[in-house]
Amino acid sequence: MHGKDIDANIQDLQEEAKKLGHDVTLVGAVDLSGHVGDRGSVFYAKGVELDSCDLAFLRGLGRGTCERITKRIGVLTQLELSGVRVINPVSPLLNARNKFLTMCNLARMSIPVPPTFMTESALQAYRAAKTMKQIVYKPIIGSMGYGSLKFEDPDLAYNAFQSLEMIGRPIMVQKYIPSANKDIRIFVIGENVTAAMAREAPPGKWKSNVSQGGKTSPIIPSNELRELSIKATKALGLEYSGVDVAEIPGQGFCVLEVNASPSWQALKQTTSVNVAQELLLYALRR
Repeated sequence: MHGKDIDANIQDLQEEAKKLGHDVTLVGAVDLSGHVGDRGSVFYAKGVELDSCDLAFLRGLGRGTCERITKRIGVLTQLELSGVRVINPVSPLLNARNKFLTMCNLARMSIPVPPTFMTESALQAYRAAKTMKQIVYKPIIGSMGYGSLKFEDPDLAYNAFQSLEMIGRPIMVQKYIPSANKDIRIFVIGENVTAAMAREAPPGKWKSNVSQGGKTSPIIPSNELRELSIKATKALGLEYSGVDVAEIPGQGFCVLEVNASPSWQALKQTTSVNVAQELLLYALRR
């Protein structure tokens, strides 16, 4: 990874670790190789053997074909099996990256979620859209609101669904929550809420993501919100997460998403909490 390619969150973790006197190596999942043999498990970054390590922060798997992603999962799992503490762990991170599995795991723990339908059939998605009235299409893997589409007319949605079916994309349909244009991002580390902020979509827009122009303000979450976000994080087996919550008038809170590798740049600026330091100290204590 070159300096200009380093994500700001990874850079924060690197700087905080160095302040505490730790040696840090940055490796992209695409560049990580593993070997199993007489020496046990040995790992390489671009062909250079890596020194042994105790802790690894897994922030993503990168882009690639199914086979390439499967390779990265295998080597990262090998890293865990060799005794390295990986945060977030590989399997929970994969479950959380799958938006439909996220909804399934939350619902299994009786955590309120928007009605959600997953299919590969444009016709089945259309029928679901008709029952939900206003709907949101979400890519099954994605972040920052990119690629999400809101439809008020099921027939217009059907045209989009047909295109998705033709190129072999799964279709996830979720009931639109009008109040979600003003949601709450809660950052959970272990058993604690580290920081929280309210997000509001720009006028006339529906996405509250900061990357989409959403405005933020610091908040102190209620005990109910704290318990809900910690429960959602545990439901997915994560050690830290960014939990997005909306309040449905007359019904209470609803979890929209749980991000297993959340950015904390907007949260840091909004709340002045040093999230990277808190996350690193938690990991070292563990």
